[in-house]
Amino acid sequence: MIAVEGLAKTLIGPAHELAILRDVDLTVAAGEIVLIRGRSGSGKSTLLFTLGLLDRPTAGTYELDGIETTTLGDKAFDRLRASHIGYLFQNFYLMPRLTAWENVVLPLDHASTDDRRAGTAWANELVELLQIGHRLHHVPSQLSGGEQQRVGLARALVRRPRLLLADEPTGSLDEATGASIAQLMTQVTHELGITAVVASHDTNLFGPLADREFAVADGTVRELAGRP
Repeated sequence: MIAVEGLAKTLIGPAHELAILRDVDLTVAAGEIVLIRGRSGSGKSTLLFTLGLLDRPTAGTYELDGIETTTLGDKAFDRLRASHIGYLFQNFYLMPRLTAWENVVLPLDHASTDDRRAGTAWANELVELLQIGHRLHHVPSQLSGGEQQRVGLARALVRRPRLLLADEPTGSLDEATGASIAQLMTQVTHELGITAVVASHDTNLFGPLADREFAVADGTVRELAGRP
């Protein structure tokens, strides 16, 4: 699903260059759940943004689902991101004036009529699978943190992505709620055959659930052989 080779990201300023990622090699098989961990400033978020096609690397190659992304034009790049990737964020980023249901189906706004119909049917299945069917008419301020993240997960999955990227998905939740979200996310992605890359400090939650673990430090990435 993911094949990265020699990936680098350098920020070029007026007086100096800052290397954020350096010579990263990374492969993730379809259906795997991978944990990425690292301290703030390690390059972890930049790696996630690059894998999520939210940013382009300075050098190297990134193949997603058999497609070499670094050579794509902007429109093809955006289409691939929209069709292949779902995102789950630490702070939920739900639209505050929309109901839970409206937030879930928001990614379908620009879909064709047939795709919107199919997506809406799938959204109905998702909200039941994620146990939020009874909260769909509430706005985010009326939902608990765990309920908001379930809505966020449904929104991330509503277009049936091949890859789910989660950036500190339990960082705004208490320990018990975070554990339930981690278990639910793992269960759903396994059932749907979705590849997931999770960036998290919370290795106690995600470490035991991940198929593999990687550590990011000083812009480099290495696979961890054992569990902490």
